[in-house]
Amino acid sequence: MAGACDYLLRVVVPDMAAFDRFYEDLTVAVPLRKVESVFALESLRQRTALPLDGQHWTPRGGASQAPNPSQHASPCPAT
Repeated sequence: MAGACDYLLRVVVPDMAAFDRFYEDLTVAVPLRKVESVFALESLRQRTALPLDGQHWTPRGGASQAPNPSQHASPCPAT
């Protein structure tokens, strides 16, 4: 693949500590060369539905497996 990024993940977490745990688990489970993070500081539009197919990430110590980026990743949009 070529371009600025190969995958774009949209991660919704309750706070920065939860994102830090997700990021740590992801980078341990998947060999990544470069990771960039962007955070929304303010919400301009509220949505109550998330496009989830029933699979979700569970923090360490939970019952589910490590995150699999191919399940919820989409190609990076062209700029």
